[in-house]
Amino acid sequence: MAKLSYKVPSSLNRSFLDHEITLSKGGWAAKPSPIKQLLFFGGGTLALLWFSTSTFVASSGPVAITFFVLWGLAAIAYFGGLVKTKELRIMRVPALLAYLPRKARHVFTRRSSNPGPVPEWWTPLSPAPAGAG
Repeated sequence: MAKLSYKVPSSLNRSFLDHEITLSKGGWAAKPSPIKQLLFFGGGTLALLWFSTSTFVASSGPVAITFFVLWGLAAIAYFGGLVKTKELRIMRVPALLAYLPRKARHVFTRRSSNPGPVPEWWTPLSPAPAGAG
């Protein structure tokens, strides 16, 4: 007899923060969001509130505070968004910063290596022949 239901095993690369939960109130329900995204939004909002009330920003005028809070909320909303792989956008910032220096964009090769085409016998899955190389 065939099974009535099948279980798809969860990925080994999945953590507790990747579990999705749905926030709902009354008849309204948001789309499911990972816990890490909700924590990022909550932590970012709390940090923005603290920064705008307890630092030098608090001593500026109301217009400057308003613009700072709007800019902060926009940054939190953008960097807290998910890409297609369900990863936060903020996780791509370190790779971008590592790419910015000119030295990071160069690939150094040896002078003795041949930059020409790959030999015909070489394929990624086959070993090299005994007489090659």
